[in-house]
Amino acid sequence: MDETDIDISFDQEGICNHCKDFNQLKSLYEFSEAEERKNLEQIRNEIKKRSNNREFDVLIGMSGGVDSSYVCHLVSELGLKALCLHFDNGWNSDISVSNIKKIVKKCNFELITIVMDWSEFRDIQRAFFKAGVVDIELITDNAIYALAWKEARKHGIRSWITGSNYLYEHGMPKKWSWPKQDCKNIRDIHKKHGSGKRIKQLPLYGPHKYALIRSINLGFVKQFKILDKINYDIFEVKELLMNKYDWKEYGSKHEESIFTRFYQNYILPVKFNIDKRRVHFSALIRNGKIERKDALSDLEDKTIDNNLTLRDKDFVLKKLGFTHEEFDEMMNSRPVPHSDFKNLSFFTSFYMKAYKNIFR
Repeated sequence: MDETDIDISFDQEGICNHCKDFNQLKSLYEFSEAEERKNLEQIRNEIKKRSNNREFDVLIGMSGGVDSSYVCHLVSELGLKALCLHFDNGWNSDISVSNIKKIVKKCNFELITIVMDWSEFRDIQRAFFKAGVVDIELITDNAIYALAWKEARKHGIRSWITGSNYLYEHGMPKKWSWPKQDCKNIRDIHKKHGSGKRIKQLPLYGPHKYALIRSINLGFVKQFKILDKINYDIFEVKELLMNKYDWKEYGSKHEESIFTRFYQNYILPVKFNIDKRRVHFSALIRNGKIERKDALSDLEDKTIDNNLTLRDKDFVLKKLGFTHEEFDEMMNSRPVPHSDFKNLSFFTSFYMKAYKNIFR
């Protein structure tokens, strides 16, 4: 990482605050074999108790990426009955769809795919481009959480296992995104820069519901982060998935979505001077998976100029209905902070601080 994270700080030895945080907390995510088995057994037993012989023991959000695919594998190994939920916002890559089908079939799980109303979703994404804000993925990230909670309630599922994990997702600068619970921000950006129609189909949620879910499970659905309870080695996991399920690699982190791939490889570096590879490589370095010199060498390759990114650009612009001239004008315009629009950041900050103080 470097000063593109405007909040970064370095000590006299050149060690940044992200590495210091990681070094203080990494022991919480390292386990002996006995501890790992105990953690998995405890998760299994609690989920079985909560399900009480329902049709499904647990809900899994499925993207076809490495994290969610491995969660499916673990849940299968634990002998739990899972309902896999896939959120289709119109940007699936062929590899992600193939991975989902292979994993779900071999694990003998049921899959439901919720397809978003494309005209509405497209309208919201176009509004975010026109607004000039950094976190275009806020739309999908908020909707996925809202949808998972909704479907869990609908199917009577009392446990939800996510693929989020500390070890390989640590160190993301706060200024590179916006709080994912802020449905008000989404609605106001769409109101000011969209078609003027109300958002009716896209499921959204706010910090009040999120606080209830995190603190008391809203009386029903409890979230489990199973990858934080094992010795998660992303390279060993990829090899297992490839050998056991014929799972295919799709690129860098979160690039199972065509839009996310273009967003990370072009929009962020061109308009916002953000290269998320710095975060992803830094996490791998801290986990001892790659050398720093190799990461720096890889960063010299500019993703905005490669053939795949240029093909993605043509595809994304055509699908969103932007001309190259319109798009270039938006890329060259001044970035606009999310705080210029109505938002719920006060409540998000308040609930997060309260949660940490009460449940830490």
